[in-house]
Amino acid sequence: MKMLQNSSFFTKVKSRLLVMALVMTPGVVFGQGGLADGDTGNFGQFITGLTNLINQFLIPFLIALCVLGFIYGVFVYFITGSTDEEKRAQGRSLMLYALIGFVAIVVLWGIVEWLAQAFGFDERDAFDGARGPATGG
Repeated sequence: MKMLQNSSFFTKVKSRLLVMALVMTPGVVFGQGGLADGDTGNFGQFITGLTNLINQFLIPFLIALCVLGFIYGVFVYFITGSTDEEKRAQGRSLMLYALIGFVAIVVLWGIVEWLAQAFGFDERDAFDGARGPATGG
């Protein structure tokens, strides 16, 4: 409730949205060529590049953070919290949040891959057999 009453919060959000809009505008404006001919043009290249950035950098980085968070939670739960119930609760919550984050990342990764394949921005299939989401290459 305090966050809703705090006007500086909304000011920060508005300023960040404005900066994001200003940064994204050239990519959207210059990416409009070729859409009438059925060719995705520069916009398609932009989306493909964005998908590749997400698949090759962002997703593995976030998964690594989740794994490290889970390992740290195990360490806090078993090693430092062996006698302290508060530390055990902290470790348990770290492990839970890391697992929730991991599941959310994998689900969103699958959605991005599915959308890229569905709209034709990706030449390969969204899922590569039983091995899970394709990672490029």
